[in-house]
Amino acid sequence: MTYKLIEYTNLSYPDKEDFFKFCYECSLEDQPAAKNMWEDDWYNKTYSLPYLLEIEKRFNSPNGAFFVLFDNSSIVGCSGVYKSSFNDSISIAGVRTWTSKMHRHASVNREYFFPAEKQWAIDHGYKAIALTFNDYNKNLIEIFKRKRFGETLDRINTREPK
Repeated sequence: MTYKLIEYTNLSYPDKEDFFKFCYECSLEDQPAAKNMWEDDWYNKTYSLPYLLEIEKRFNSPNGAFFVLFDNSSIVGCSGVYKSSFNDSISIAGVRTWTSKMHRHASVNREYFFPAEKQWAIDHGYKAIALTFNDYNKNLIEIFKRKRFGETLDRINTREPK
C-alpha cells in the first residue's frame, strides 16, 4: 500500500468529487456518526462534513486543517484539526475522523492522521491538543497512549549487561 496524505484545501477538483462520494458512502454505514459525513442537502445542514469544509470553512488555514489519506487513487480516510473556540491555546484534533472498512486494521490514525494533526498544532503554536471522538471509538485513547499522539519512540537499552 502506498499512502499519501493531502490537505483537503489542496485537493484537485476530481479528488474533491471523489472525496464527496467517499463521504456519501460513509454515511451509509451503520455507525452513529455516519449521518455527519453526508447529507444530500449538505449546504443547509450545518452538522454535515461538506458544510464544515465548504461553507463554514472550519478547517481552512490558519484556523485548521483537514486531511484526506489516499492509497494510490482510492480514499482511505479523513480527519481534521482546528482551533478551539473556547481557548486560543488549544487545538481540537481527531475531528470527523473516518477510515474505510478496508483500511481500519492498518493503523492509519496512528501513523498518518494523528502525527499530521499534532504537527499542525505545533506549527501553529498551540500549547495543547484535545482529542474528540465518539464513545464507540474509545480505542483511540489507547492508540494515543501507546504512540503519544504519533510520536516514534527510539528506545535505547541503558542497562548494564549481566
